[in-house]
Amino acid sequence: MIDRVPAMGGVRTVPAPDPVARDYLLLALRLDQHRPGLVDAYFGPADLKASADMDALRSPGRLALDAVALRHRLPAEVEDAERRAWLDAQLVALEAQARASAGETIPYETLVTRWLDLVPAADQPARFARFARLLAEARAPSAIEAELGPRLPTATF
Repeated sequence: MIDRVPAMGGVRTVPAPDPVARDYLLLALRLDQHRPGLVDAYFGPADLKASADMDALRSPGRLALDAVALRHRLPAEVEDAERRAWLDAQLVALEAQARASAGETIPYETLVTRWLDLVPAADQPARFARFARLLAEARAPSAIEAELGPRLPTATF
């Protein structure tokens, strides 16, 4: 049987998190104190939110180290490969958020790669230029519209 604990709001219960999930949730909630909005909604165990809110504020540098330490625990504590990969990507992103909050200078492309788990494509300017042309063509008046003139004001972007 899965243990259940009170959730935020006190009306329902949620499964009690395992140690890795518990530490991951605490890390995200603690980092949210430095980067408000990082956790946009929380419906997990109420005791974790209370703990994050009531404990002494941890520095972003300390939170970055916490993320690294938790990543090192994943191979031994998380059997499911898909869950382990997901948590690893999340922890890379949280570590980068913490380092940025600590004032560390991180190149933009590195931040994007760590935050979003993707490498920005080198052809972005060309891709955007192509889409801008397609949009301009789509907004261009047809021959009939050009002859009749605009009947409705056009939006400008």
